[in-house]
Amino acid sequence: MENIHVYDAFRNPTDEEITNGIEVIWAGNYKCLPEYSVRKAEERYMLIYIVEGECTLKSPYQQSVELSQGSIVLFRPFDEKWIESANDQPLHYLGLSFSGEKVEEVLRMRNLDELCCEEIGISETIISLINEMITDILIERNYLFIFGTLLRIFSEIDEMVDRKAHMPQDSVISRLEKAVTHMKIHYNRKLYIKELAALTGYSIPRFQALMKQVYGMSTVEFLMRERISKAKDLLKQTSFPIRDIGYAVGFNDQYYFSKTFKEKTGVSPREYRKKHQNLIYA
Repeated sequence: MENIHVYDAFRNPTDEEITNGIEVIWAGNYKCLPEYSVRKAEERYMLIYIVEGECTLKSPYQQSVELSQGSIVLFRPFDEKWIESANDQPLHYLGLSFSGEKVEEVLRMRNLDELCCEEIGISETIISLINEMITDILIERNYLFIFGTLLRIFSEIDEMVDRKAHMPQDSVISRLEKAVTHMKIHYNRKLYIKELAALTGYSIPRFQALMKQVYGMSTVEFLMRERISKAKDLLKQTSFPIRDIGYAVGFNDQYYFSKTFKEKTGVSPREYRKKHQNLIYA
């Protein structure tokens, strides 16, 4: 598939850059149609920063990794990896390519020598710096400015990675609680993972991973637990028809409600009501 929008710039490294050990080759801002594939030149480094959309990092030798807004990927020379955007939405990403014998040394100085792919969140600074680099290449600005911008990009990535690593756990929980509270209040509505993730400010993959880590269950399992809990209360405390209780807690099909209830509790809704109402009114 083709790009929807392209804003990029290429340059030929000077002898001075080659001598210094790092050459910036190109920088670009790309908005692509669904099912777009991003591949790299074998002998160069390439940095990709996802601004909007979702994609998959693929390799013939490693498990695929789902990426989304705020993810950054560093391709090294001869990496057999590529990115494929989702088949139902466009992808907006920024990228730059560089090479040279001192790249690893500079990455090591910026604590990025082990960087492969990382979700660091959206940084307006990184977006601004890459766009600045594109402009500088287009106007053929002195390479010292371009190289300086590259170092600033590396430093910002390092800060974002470090900030994420040292984020207080209570901050993570407070963000997740926005989604948890929403599920507890609106358990009877049709809820979407995308909607819940947006409440926390995390990408969908990050949100799902943190829910599992903090609460010990997936988002779907958490929501189902809330619905079954509310159904138990209604079965014990009211005489409403079981079908109506299923609808009231978010199930549009009585058979699915009864099946799910029995899977989670070990008894059918009717059996649960009979047992617990007898206890209440005994």
